[in-house]
Amino acid sequence: WASPNNGGSTGINPTSSHVAYLRQHYEGQRLSKDASDLLLSSWRQKTSQSYDSLTKKWIGWCTERQCNPVSGLIEDVVNFLAHLYKEGYQYRSLNAYRSAIASMHTPIEGVSIGQHPLVSRLLKGAFQSRPPLPRYQGTWDVSVVLHHIGEHQLDGSITLKQLSLRIVMLLALTRPSRSADISKLNLRGYRNTPEGAAFTLTALAKQSRPGRSIKDFFFLRFTENERLCPVKSLTLYIERTKELRGNNDQLFISFIKPHHLVT
Repeated sequence: WASPNNGGSTGINPTSSHVAYLRQHYEGQRLSKDASDLLLSSWRQKTSQSYDSLTKKWIGWCTERQCNPVSGLIEDVVNFLAHLYKEGYQYRSLNAYRSAIASMHTPIEGVSIGQHPLVSRLLKGAFQSRPPLPRYQGTWDVSVVLHHIGEHQLDGSITLKQLSLRIVMLLALTRPSRSADISKLNLRGYRNTPEGAAFTLTALAKQSRPGRSIKDFFFLRFTENERLCPVKSLTLYIERTKELRGNNDQLFISFIKPHHLVT
């Protein structure tokens, strides 16, 4: 890696995406395309996409001040975060910017930007001065949803839209997880057992890490009320969408024609 510097313009388009900017930077470091591809694949697509707008703002700020967004000074990072705070950004937003910058910036004095004492101290100051509001300020009554679902027959009269919304809600309530994990459920990893339905994830989950396996997603049968049984609705959903999904194995497809995969 290049040593930290305040080297002004990098010659890289400040409006580039997170991945495009890093690719150009790696090329400038005389790394091969194969090496660059592997380095860039360490970030998942959604992570890179979520970083795009954050890194563009950081790169634009650096370009205006002729400082290097990839191997600059720690003072630049601290000043940028303080600038965002003055603009009214909340603690969680500052934390997101810290992560985005750390994903592209070289370590300083052997320490990652995100863990540097000055950055950590500044974030603590932002937390103390402008405490974050609770992420969720209210709750909703699950029984209302279950009552609504239980009122409708689970037969051929149910529309694909109703069935889709029904099964997503039942799966989410049966095994609370990220919406992204539910969207990754795949029929290649599906098993129907006497106890319930199980899915082995065939794609990386957000919490996947090297050396750490993710347990199967298991949905228990609810024999007391078939209308509220996630496995019963799941079985009907798979049957109903069989002809619509073609060769696609992903569980959920759009209930709107032409029934593309949903993410």
